[in-house]
Amino acid sequence: MRVCPQCGRKWVEGEAFCPFDGARLRDVAAAPTLPDDPLVNRTIDGRYLLERVLGKGGMGTVYAALQTALDKRVAVKVLRPVQDDDGQAMGRFEREARSASRLGNDHIIDVFDFGKTTDGMAFLVMEMLVGEDLGDLLERHGSLPVERAMPIVLQCCEALGTAHAAGIVHRDLKPENVYLVERDGRRDFVKGVDFGLAKIHDVEQTGEGERKLTKTGMIFGTPHYMSPEQCMGKPTDHRSDIYSLGVILYELLGGEVPFDGETFMGVLNQHMVDPPPPIRELNPHAQVPLAVEAVVYRCLDKRAGNRPQSMGELADELLAALRESGYGQLARVLQASLGPIPPPSAAMALTKRKPSVRPPPKADAFAATEPVREAIDPAQVAAAQAAQAQRTPTPQPRTPTPQPRTPTPQPRTPTPQPRTPTPQPRAPRVDETERVPHARRRTRSGASSAPRSPAAWFLYGLLLLLLGGAIGYGALVFLG
Repeated sequence: MRVCPQCGRKWVEGEAFCPFDGARLRDVAAAPTLPDDPLVNRTIDGRYLLERVLGKGGMGTVYAALQTALDKRVAVKVLRPVQDDDGQAMGRFEREARSASRLGNDHIIDVFDFGKTTDGMAFLVMEMLVGEDLGDLLERHGSLPVERAMPIVLQCCEALGTAHAAGIVHRDLKPENVYLVERDGRRDFVKGVDFGLAKIHDVEQTGEGERKLTKTGMIFGTPHYMSPEQCMGKPTDHRSDIYSLGVILYELLGGEVPFDGETFMGVLNQHMVDPPPPIRELNPHAQVPLAVEAVVYRCLDKRAGNRPQSMGELADELLAALRESGYGQLARVLQASLGPIPPPSAAMALTKRKPSVRPPPKADAFAATEPVREAIDPAQVAAAQAAQAQRTPTPQPRTPTPQPRTPTPQPRTPTPQPRTPTPQPRAPRVDETERVPHARRRTRSGASSAPRSPAAWFLYGLLLLLLGGAIGYGALVFLG
């Protein structure tokens, strides 16, 4: 029994956070239940006798019932009355019936009737499943080996590929919605359940109904498995289911979900921002081939355009990773048992996607009844594990290497020195009486003068003669 610490609502199973306010539920001792459910041993719609309670969830209660006209065992899901709901729960209930009934795939639970009782309770009639959900299997084993996890995920690819081809996105993938039954001597036959939050892309969907089914204050989906675009409230397409299936595969191989936290919003923020931690970091004992781990991280890419663009493409990448890791015989058996995976509806994609490659169809998809583990070649697995061990370096303890301490250079400030003029040698004084007769005389400009030549004297005389003649001529002109 789990109880919400904020609103006080109680939940029997299958929920980690309260769908109404997002608070993490706390485990408490189960309170004594009423001796009988009021609907047990009651016949609804005159056709279905409710025998016992199979489980309870956020939307309603599932009963084991008997279809009296055909004496057939069925499961009946009765909608839990919700006050102040404005018909939204009824809309999701009808959508679950419509989306699941139109698919017709062996890996999706068959819904074949829907109606209301005379007192107004809505009910949904489904096939009776005998087995356990994947969440119970993980709780018991912690994690699964590659040989068991891969067949489960590939069957999920086939079921979801059929839904995407019909224009339906599940939007609430989690281990509790993957049911495992035994069929034709083969264990772990997958049945996808709970399409109550499915998004239907169809020309009949006007968009008004989709908006009416979104109520302020209600939180839909399980935060540990929601895609980043779903966490941000953006429009989603089939690649949101690919992200959620990648989280499930991560948990199958490592035993832990990649993102966890104490609050609803804390988990959503990790999906939007943080990269997924390596599987071996959360579980050092996990034996995961590197090629398979790479496909898991590709599914968990924050950008939808970088993920596998269809369930068929994801199945092809997983089979190729198995062959590369030495599981060739397992890949051949799974390829033979895998049915055709159609491409997603063209009207559903929000962005351009790469074309998907369909695996070849097989007439009898589940004819092989031998256990998958027997189809593995031990020699190939051992060789692959040895090669992986050589490629994976052994982690060494990180010892900090001491670094020599380099002194920080200090700026060099020159010490001011007193400026002492350098004495210049002075020429000795020469007395005028001691002058040499023919010594050069110093001029004011510092240049020395030499004795003039006869040609110079001739020029001086000629100039004086010309000057005298000019003066005489001027005097004659003035007096005359």
